[in-house]
Amino acid sequence: MNRRERREQEATAEAHAQAEAATAATETDDTSIDADESLESEEEPD
Repeated sequence: MNRRERREQEATAEAHAQAEAATAATETDDTSIDADESLESEEEPD
């Protein structure tokens, strides 16, 4: 494998790692949203 191919593979691996990190950073925990919604529905009107 020559230098160019190796650099391309390294760049591809880095791009994949960054994409995975970005995906992980934007994932949310839906259970907390559901808990908040259920609390709101149980509130009594004034």
